[in-house]
Amino acid sequence: MRIGSYWRISLFCFAGLAFAEEPTPSAVVVPGPTVELKGTLLEKGTRNPLAGVNVFILPHKLKATTDDKGEFTIKDVPAGAFQWVVNASNYDRFEKNDEQTAGSPAEPRVFYLKRASYEVYETTVYGQADKRELRKRTLSPREFTKAPGSFGDPLKAVQNLPGVARPSPLTARVSIEGSAPQDTKYLLDGHEIPLIFHFGGLTSVVFPETLERVDFLASGYGPENSRALGGIIGAGTRAGRTDKFHGLVFADLTQAGALFEVPIGRGSLSFGGRRSYVGDVLKLVAGSNSNFDLAVAPSYGDLIAVYDTPVGNSDKLRIVGIGSKDALKFLFDSPVGKDANGRGAFSNDTNFYRFIPQWTSKHSEDLTTRVSMGAGQDFIRLDVLDNFFELKQTSVSLRGEAEYKFSPWLTSILGTDNRFSSPSYSFRLPETGSTGPGSGPGGGGSGGQGILGNGTKVATVATADSTELGFFLRNQIEVAGTPFTLLPSLRVDHYTVVKETVVAPRLAARFALDDYTTLRSSVGLYSQTPQPQQTDPTIGSGELKAEKSWHWTLGMEKDFRAGASRGFILSTDLFYKTMHSLVVASQDYVTRNGSLVPERFNNTGAGKAFGLSTSVKYDAQPWTASLSYTLSRSTRFSPDRGENLFNNDQTHVLVALAQVDLGNDWSIGSRLRFVSGNPFTPVTGGVFSSDADRYLRLRGPFFSRRLDAFFALDVRVDKKWIYDTWILSAYLDIQNLTNRGNVEQVSYSYDFARTANVTGLPIFPTLGFKGEF
Repeated sequence: MRIGSYWRISLFCFAGLAFAEEPTPSAVVVPGPTVELKGTLLEKGTRNPLAGVNVFILPHKLKATTDDKGEFTIKDVPAGAFQWVVNASNYDRFEKNDEQTAGSPAEPRVFYLKRASYEVYETTVYGQADKRELRKRTLSPREFTKAPGSFGDPLKAVQNLPGVARPSPLTARVSIEGSAPQDTKYLLDGHEIPLIFHFGGLTSVVFPETLERVDFLASGYGPENSRALGGIIGAGTRAGRTDKFHGLVFADLTQAGALFEVPIGRGSLSFGGRRSYVGDVLKLVAGSNSNFDLAVAPSYGDLIAVYDTPVGNSDKLRIVGIGSKDALKFLFDSPVGKDANGRGAFSNDTNFYRFIPQWTSKHSEDLTTRVSMGAGQDFIRLDVLDNFFELKQTSVSLRGEAEYKFSPWLTSILGTDNRFSSPSYSFRLPETGSTGPGSGPGGGGSGGQGILGNGTKVATVATADSTELGFFLRNQIEVAGTPFTLLPSLRVDHYTVVKETVVAPRLAARFALDDYTTLRSSVGLYSQTPQPQQTDPTIGSGELKAEKSWHWTLGMEKDFRAGASRGFILSTDLFYKTMHSLVVASQDYVTRNGSLVPERFNNTGAGKAFGLSTSVKYDAQPWTASLSYTLSRSTRFSPDRGENLFNNDQTHVLVALAQVDLGNDWSIGSRLRFVSGNPFTPVTGGVFSSDADRYLRLRGPFFSRRLDAFFALDVRVDKKWIYDTWILSAYLDIQNLTNRGNVEQVSYSYDFARTANVTGLPIFPTLGFKGEF
């Protein structure tokens, strides 16, 4: 009897405790009048409907479950006072007292549940997610958006990845694994755009919230892309939300903008834009800081629109329109008067727009086709002293591919990748081998520095249409009964500007040691055309050929989490590149059309780059951390100089990131960067030239010295306030917290007798706010 009583009492207590956690309905005989109540359950801040959530009414033990729209109905509720209770996983418990009088209309209720945390722990998705590319790193839109220095821009995360050199503060072009900045190609939805970052690299040209992914393709990338000796940085747009109208507005100390998403039929339209005022801010910073020597600053703006809609049951149409405008000018009227090369005018403008329609058809489970076009114009103007270079170009690109799965072990992709451009050049430049951007030691492929000389000026206008035809075949072979995957492929490019066809074989292989460890290797040939000013017959050479490079890679990836949610991921790769047929400046003379004329450029340059790029990620929510390190050496060769260091060579590049969610929608993150200084050519003195009426520099050995190493510690704090129908976010981003004067270049007096270090940004705090609804 005692044992039976004990179990009856225990069961009674257990039932009471269980009900305390989540009420359970029971059949209750309700005397008196009743009412019917309806309502909607939404996520607080985002207004997203919460489906499949139980809604309870106490003390009457009544329950309803929300549908796909978050709506619910509860019948036979006794009139009078009662309490709503919602206890959903990953959300704060919701309780609200209410009452309903019999006979009066029951207004629908709308309840907002607050998520336990609005921090999203999305991290890098490595190449395993895309079997096309062995080394592809795909970054989600939220990847590192709260890392210091990101300005909330996911494309900035690329600069934290292994293999990426630190860009100059006055340019945003990225160098990948020892290649030149101009050896990197930038794509938006598969179509080339002139640049992916605004001047200075402060932010990308694409509104972050319109992006679905950011792809980083380093050495050994696949045949779908080419015309880049270094690598590819690609941005992919996302479809707008179709459930309701959404909006976003933001402003910080450098820029402001807005984005809106509107449902249209079964599709959506997203449109937005940004405008910067960073130049005005830097003026204030420079005016109060004697250590600040950066004399120029960028201003920029961009617009984007994305229309996306399904067509029928299996097709999809997306139309993207984007425009960008950049200007780089002196902060002050008399910027660097102590520098003999800094006297006079300087400005750099880059504008472009693209219209990109895309059509995807899934014909069957085995066959998918994709076609798209990119059409637009580019405008580039560079003024230095009394020299200038101006480019106006109309560009049309066409892409198409058919992917067919022949069997479980063989998938093939056949495609075409074409680009047509009609450029118009106008320039006034020195009549020397060094003709401005992209020339100098190593020429275009070597990424040398342009040196404006004092020879005879050339003023002319030139036009030359260019056609680049590309065809590719990719095969993915899963070797039956083995952990091997082979990816043999072929790329064929025809360049009309250099009258050359390049056949580029590429082979990659993957070997799975186990479910969490993968080895990978690749080898392939890559090519690109010289810079436009180098192929121009007036200031360049009309006899150049394409620059070429062989890539070899060997790497591995190990997921130490082994299926768990916490732990380490290691990814490491060895890379080796040999470059040949690089364009270099020439002082020789050649016979053309019976006349002896300057050769200016030829393809006798060569180069090599090799090294190790590795990253370690640690995920243990609420902590996330990553460490990337690149060890490399990059050299260039020309017949007149022999072999020397590449001017963008950075021996060590170390980037450490850490972030923690502090709770209550607070988070804090930090970034530490250490980078070897770039090589530079020292000036040993100057001699006065009566013809030029100025001092001319005397150079030491090319790229024989390095700038001081770069070091910066950045910190960022984020906070969110969650309201029923919108979210307010604020962040404080402090760059260069230690106020270190990092040397960006060496400045010389007018006679080259004295030197001074030109430093980059001092400590630079940025406060920003964003509202989402």
